[in-house]
Amino acid sequence: MHLRKIASFARNHSSASNRQKLLVCLAAFGLAAMLFPGQMRARLNSQSNEIRSLTVGVSLERELAGDQSHSYRITLAQGQYLEAIVEQRGIDVVVVVVAPDGQKLLEVDSPNGTQGPEPVWMIAETAGEYRLEVRSLEKNAAAGRYEILVKQLRAPTEQDRSRISALRAFGEASQLRQQGTVEAVRQAVAKYQESLPGWQLAQDQVKEAETLSNLGFLYFNYLGDAPKARGYHERELPLRRVTGNQEAEAVALNNLGQIYFSLGEMQKALDNYNQSLTLRRARQDRRGEAVVLDHLGQVYNRTGQLQLALEHQQRALAIFRALNEARHTGVALA
Repeated sequence: MHLRKIASFARNHSSASNRQKLLVCLAAFGLAAMLFPGQMRARLNSQSNEIRSLTVGVSLERELAGDQSHSYRITLAQGQYLEAIVEQRGIDVVVVVVAPDGQKLLEVDSPNGTQGPEPVWMIAETAGEYRLEVRSLEKNAAAGRYEILVKQLRAPTEQDRSRISALRAFGEASQLRQQGTVEAVRQAVAKYQESLPGWQLAQDQVKEAETLSNLGFLYFNYLGDAPKARGYHERELPLRRVTGNQEAEAVALNNLGQIYFSLGEMQKALDNYNQSLTLRRARQDRRGEAVVLDHLGQVYNRTGQLQLALEHQQRALAIFRALNEARHTGVALA
């Protein structure tokens, strides 16, 4: 018996005998869940896979687990511009756009983890019913929530076309970097660079900053070119400040600190790390604070200020232990 029917039964029947029947029904439901867990999960998953319709300006908030996916439909006219956003709240999702003929048009996965937006921009090449699929990036992810909203549905502008062109190149870059080979990373760099003019023409400083951050990351961590990485992160930083994203600003400052450390410019490394630390503490980001404290300890150790190095790394270690971050305690102890 469905829970909805059971609840309705309880509201409409108040006699003692009917309450006893309700208890029996609930017990039977619980017993079925214990005896046939696979079937019960399958029924719940089939309900979560129900295709829902999207309406402009009407948001839907739902829970999603790692083994689930949600599908939505929206009808578009040929040449119509769609702007939608999926706001992540505790789960890292991937958004896929499927054309009326079943072909995958677009896959969106921004490198922002389990919080923040996954934006979808597109211009319909043909009229018909399009599908948006939301699924977890990781199959074993714990349940989290997200909100999906169609913000606009209208005729496209030149800025829209620039944004969509940039998004296409950005998406291709994101898929290439996942391959992890040097050649794929070089191709990803080229695609990220291709997307930059589009973000600038669209006046999208958030995505421009994100692209610059990705370029800096790839040059430093994969291609071993610290000076180029520094240039991209230095271009990123003022955009993070203009757009008011303090978390991303703290990450950019920490990245610059690492680059200056690798280049032997210890005072600049300290300056950037200390600015990052101030932001981490202001946001009460304990894990981020511990990471920066550990990095500061490394700088002090390199410059021979061993007492300061010890103090900073002991503070980092205490936070990591309080957060039960076993994989980081070894770093702070090194």
